[in-house]
Amino acid sequence: MQTPNPAIVAQHAVQRLPTWAMVCICLVYVVTGLVNRDPWKTLDVSSFGYMWELSQGHTEIWNPKIGGLTPDLQGPLAYALGAGAITLLSSWIPSDTAA
Repeated sequence: MQTPNPAIVAQHAVQRLPTWAMVCICLVYVVTGLVNRDPWKTLDVSSFGYMWELSQGHTEIWNPKIGGLTPDLQGPLAYALGAGAITLLSSWIPSDTAA
């Protein structure tokens, strides 16, 4: 006996998801990711450190270093964007959320 595949659905049972419902789902996803979120991975914490140092002007943008250590990720763009967000938004929201 073969069990039916749940991906096969009759055409009359299919309905479109309303736009407002999709927007609400996306907003809930984004807001829960930003509110009360602390860095939990080593890469998150170290990346925030490089972004913070860049935003304070303690290291070079093209070669960020903390204590002589280079970052785990290649390329300065992610760190520069995070440092820019910290600089622009830290007066309204916490620095770790801005990054």
